[in-house]
Parts: sequence; structure tokens; C-alpha cells
Amino acid sequence: MLSLNRVVLMLLLGAGTSPPQLVVPNFPSFKLKTRVRYGHQSSSVHTLYLQGARTRTEFEQSSPAPGASTQAPVTLVTQCDRKQTIAFDAQHKTFTEWPIVEWSERVRTHGVRGPEPDGPEVSIAMDSVDTGERRQVGPYLARHVKTTIGIQPAAETKLPPRVEEIDGWYIDLPHLNCEDRGDQPPTTVAWLTIPNERVRFSQTGTGKRGYPVEEISRTTMRGQTYETRMELLEASSDSLDPRLFDLPAGYNRALRSALGTDYTRPDTLSNRAAAYWTYFRRRMAQAVQSVSQSHRQSPCGPSPRASL
Repeated sequence: MLSLNRVVLMLLLGAGTSPPQLVVPNFPSFKLKTRVRYGHQSSSVHTLYLQGARTRTEFEQSSPAPGASTQAPVTLVTQCDRKQTIAFDAQHKTFTEWPIVEWSERVRTHGVRGPEPDGPEVSIAMDSVDTGERRQVGPYLARHVKTTIGIQPAAETKLPPRVEEIDGWYIDLPHLNCEDRGDQPPTTVAWLTIPNERVRFSQTGTGKRGYPVEEISRTTMRGQTYETRMELLEASSDSLDPRLFDLPAGYNRALRSALGTDYTRPDTLSNRAAAYWTYFRRRMAQAVQSVSQSHRQSPCGPSPRASL
């Protein structure tokens, strides 16, 4: 049996026994544009650019769900030669950046283990099959893989089992995110149901997934099926403008505070003060609400004053 901590690490590293190594890749010029549809409610467009030691990823919410708030798209540029990632918002002309750190340093600084789980056990079974079909996508050869993931929660949780069937075409981008994973299989993600679950994981089949170029995912639960569909819009091997992989001129640092990163506002003293004041007010409101709830839940109510 695998503990939750071991499974989380396995899902993160792709079931390898050692963390990936930091590398400087040399990608051929490549542009991949896909659209992801989430049922009939919303869709988004993702564009990946590769060239040399750098990558660029653009996200655009082309069709938000009814009633959902819309956000300005954020572009990510990863510069493996400089060991940094830049995120910027073209609409508000703001950006933030952070260094790319070796996994050994991340483990040394933050660790990867937590308390051993002692909750109910969930069973996760994954089977993958390579159909043998191949097709050319730009400079890469894509393979057709079908995967089934079954999740069976513990009976005492009274949560329904669910099955995810994934039918997709995948390519290998071995040094994406400046990482060399060697022979480790691609990362697999399985959403757990409750905190502190113990996980029993099993895997069959030899199908190898990778970076998706087309994919249909159907999740069935409580007799209903939910579908997410990724479709290929464009794949090109044409040479790319090197300026795509740098921060454009005229951008200001985005506001970063205890509330997170706000790309709609630059990092000025007045904006920083306003953000921390908002954070302070929220924490005070949460504290007052917590005290109020504890008083309402107390079986004895407030203590009476002693009479003199």
C-alpha cells in the first residue's frame, strides 16, 4: 500500500525514484494551439511556443461559463538559460517573475513529507493502452493512447465511485519546464475526495501518455458523465520571433501581497498599502465570525456575571 504522501510525490514526479534534473533544452521551433471545451459551458484556448532554451504559454478564456467572472489572460515565458519564469498581463502591462530552482534545493528547503495519513482508504486503479496508431504533429510524432482511471472511495465516506476514460494523442517534450525526468513516466493526476486519505494505487498497461495535442476525457459519477474535450487548432514548425520569449518593454511589476498577485494593479506604495488594509480587514472579519460561531455553538451559552 502507498501512503498519501508517497502518492502525492509519485504523481508529482511521475512515479520516479529520484527528482528530475535541471537542464537547458534546445527545442526545435514549434507552435501548438489547442482549444479545451468544458462540457457545453465554457472553453479556453492554449498556445504553446518552443524554441531553443525557452518556452511561451498563452491562456485565453474564449467562452466563459454563464455567470463566471472573466480575467485578463496571463502569458508565461520560461527561460531555462536564465533559470527564471516570467508571467505577464498584456492588458494591464504588468508582470512578475520567479527563479527556477533545482528539485534537490526545493526538497532541502521545504521537504516533501508530512504526517502519515490515518483516514479512510481510497483505491485508484489506472490502465493505459497504446493503440499503435501514429501521426505527425509538427516536428513531433504523436501516439494514440487510451487510459482508464477508476477511483473507489472507502465505504464509510459514503462518496460515489467514479471512472475517468481518457482518449488522446500525445507527443514527448522531455525537457519541458527545464526538467529532465529520464525514463520516468509522465505525470499522472488523480483528484482525491477527502483530506488525509490513505491511497492504494495500482497500474496496468504499458501505454505512455505525454503532452496532449488532442484529448477527450469523460468522467462518470452518480450515473452522469462529464466531458472535457481538447481539439488541435494549429501545429507549425515555422521559425519564431525571439522577442516572443522575452518580457515586452514598458511593463511594471504586478502588485504582490498577502492576497496574492494582482495583475490588474502595479506594485506601488499606495496599492500595497491598500492591499494590506484589505487583508487586515478580511482577517479581522474572519476572527469576529469565528468567535461569534463558537459562542452560538457553546452548550452553556455566555457565563453569567457573579453577583456582588
